[in-house]
Amino acid sequence: MTNEKTTRELVYETNRDVKWICRALQRMEEWDATGRRAGA
Repeated sequence: MTNEKTTRELVYETNRDVKWICRALQRMEEWDATGRRAGA
């Protein structure tokens, strides 16, 4: 067995990361819209 990941694993991880980034951007946009900032 090698430590290389299969295409399926890479696709899964990429999709997960993209969803996380989209949620983070959405939160930032909401903060901008309401005049709030992270940690405020």
